Amino acid sequence: MMHNLSDYWRMHHIQLLAPITMSINNENNEDPVKFLKEKDILGLDKSGLNRPLSQTETEVNSNDETNKIITPKRKNPLVASFLTLLMLGLGHLYAGKIKKAIFIYLGLILIALSIRFLAFNFYIFAFIIVTIILYYIYAIVDSYILVKRNTNLKQKKYDKWYLYLLIIILQATLLEIIPKSEFDRITPINFATIPTTSMTPTLEVGDFLAIQRTKNIKQNDVIIFKYPEDTNTLFIFRCIGLPGDNLTIKNNLAYINKKLIDNTEKIKFKYFITTTGNSLNERFFSRHNITDHYQIDDYTYQVFLTKEEAQEFKKISAIKINPNSSEESEDYSSMLFQTLDSIWTVQNYGPIYIPKKGESIKLTPKNIKLYESIIRSENTTVTNPIDKIDSYTFKSNYYFVLGDNRDNALDSRFWGFVKDNLIIGKGLYFNWAKNTNRIGLEIK
Repeated sequence: MMHNLSDYWRMHHIQLLAPITMSINNENNEDPVKFLKEKDILGLDKSGLNRPLSQTETEVNSNDETNKIITPKRKNPLVASFLTLLMLGLGHLYAGKIKKAIFIYLGLILIALSIRFLAFNFYIFAFIIVTIILYYIYAIVDSYILVKRNTNLKQKKYDKWYLYLLIIILQATLLEIIPKSEFDRITPINFATIPTTSMTPTLEVGDFLAIQRTKNIKQNDVIIFKYPEDTNTLFIFRCIGLPGDNLTIKNNLAYINKKLIDNTEKIKFKYFITTTGNSLNERFFSRHNITDHYQIDDYTYQVFLTKEEAQEFKKISAIKINPNSSEESEDYSSMLFQTLDSIWTVQNYGPIYIPKKGESIKLTPKNIKLYESIIRSENTTVTNPIDKIDSYTFKSNYYFVLGDNRDNALDSRFWGFVKDNLIIGKGLYFNWAKNTNRIGLEIK
């Protein structure tokens, strides 16, 4: 007898379900292993696949090398930030961003170089310094984020600590071998530090200042130049006399063409202080901001003060102060540059003519010694004796410089004129100073 399709399906479906029903009803009598196998054959239960492995199965799998999964070591974002702090670009190199590392590094060089080309005043200088700091912060944070967010970042072949160290050493070596003098020569802004007290109180020991390379020198400019007797040494003094000027120094004050040009408030002079019985210690001098002092005997000291500072010392009852002392026996007259008169001294010097390019002077037995070194330097073929020359036309401009610490400065009074080709530039502003109140001030 024929059955329709639905009857056929019901009949066979019941037959398939029957063993399951029987197994359930006889659960306690069935073999558990066989029961699991039957369920697996039917595809009705896969829970056996997720059950905990037996101890035997665990030991087998643990010995199977093919079942092991090796997770690559992830990069540390803190290492990226630290490398960036050591040298811009290294953190991005660590993050696998080689091109960005190069751009980050070159960006710092460009910003740093802009100081040398643009910082003609302190505000621009400060803006560029802040920009560099912010640039560093950006690079540090960016390198951290790049490593932190990239969860698939794997170690590269170049990720060796000694390779990063080598890069840092190479950069330091390059910075050392770059000739600083040549670099200074091609940039309009240079920087210098003050090592001596010759220009106090205008410039103190340890001050850092910006210098503009220029030949446009005016009277009273603070200029930096190559020392005529050793051009590898740089000096910084105040330009007192310009080419063509007539200079006279009277009582340590400079007169140009008979006009006083010194700012007496900025000039330090030599004084002697005598105590009434007790020696002075360094704490005393430090408290009064005196960096330049010498002890002559147990109770007498030589100091260099402005007139205002000297007036303050007169108020101290325990000491006596005066500008002269019988104990002072030093005479520097023999150290002076060629003089025209035997009565010239360090405090009283001149009058003297400062050579100007194109101008002629009449040479006499009295003044020829003063200009002999200039004539010989401008004319290597000058024959002896030089005193046979009656007149001379100068081929270059010359300048006369003095220190603001007038009694303690080795300036033009001792070694002569400054030729124009030795001048590097003039002081602009303090980019740093021990006295923080002076940071950013113009140098005047």
